[in-house]
Amino acid sequence: MFCPRCGREYDPDENTRFCPSCGSPLPIESFSDQKSGSDEAARRDSYDSRERNLGEDAFIYSCPWENIEELGFLQAIGATLRQSMLAPVRFFTSMPRTGGWLHPLLYAIIIGTMGNLAGYVLGALFEIPLISQSKMSPGMTLFVGMLMPLLVWFGVMLWAVILHGSIILFGAKKKPFEATLRIASYASSPDILNVIPTIGWAIAAVWKLVLVIIGIREVHRVSTGRAALAVLFPVLLIWGLFFAVFFIVMATMAFTSRPL
Repeated sequence: MFCPRCGREYDPDENTRFCPSCGSPLPIESFSDQKSGSDEAARRDSYDSRERNLGEDAFIYSCPWENIEELGFLQAIGATLRQSMLAPVRFFTSMPRTGGWLHPLLYAIIIGTMGNLAGYVLGALFEIPLISQSKMSPGMTLFVGMLMPLLVWFGVMLWAVILHGSIILFGAKKKPFEATLRIASYASSPDILNVIPTIGWAIAAVWKLVLVIIGIREVHRVSTGRAALAVLFPVLLIWGLFFAVFFIVMATMAFTSRPL
């Protein structure tokens, strides 16, 4: 398991209440999980019971990226990438539910911009098909690079709004919109895989969906099935509408091109 503050790994034990590396208190969940095992319902019920009896102060919420002043940029972003991608259950359980939009959005913007721009540059340098064929002029490349952070910001915000609406629709809402925005932001960690030309975006897309499902389950404290439904419903709906419009346009073009 990983310390939510410094990001270093530690061995969970009932006697280990503080991180051996930085001395920070460890999440209470790390102790209770040893007793409840992988039983999702028991773990969630235990969490809900402690919150009802003791309030959210019963938990220690922390995220390496939001401790950037203490850890430094490289350690904070590296620990957040590692935890969110490789230990998502632990990460989203410990992720602060509130604290402002700036840190999570900035994280998503940095990761998304780095991954997309690096993937394009590498694809152009090594003449990867499709990328090398769509080379832009230096001026256009600079313009897109400057615009990329804004595009990433807009994408994360739109995705968070859609997600939260779907969460409400399926009765899974247990936390405010900010919590969903934080899930969408930190679940964008796989965008760093866009650095891999051609296939990176596909791997990142699937990985992000998995992380969002886990994030909604842990933060809004619902079943895996309901979390998956809240995530996959808007995705399938959007793709369904896209293909419907595509086939309608293609059919219209084919019909109008026929000789009378």
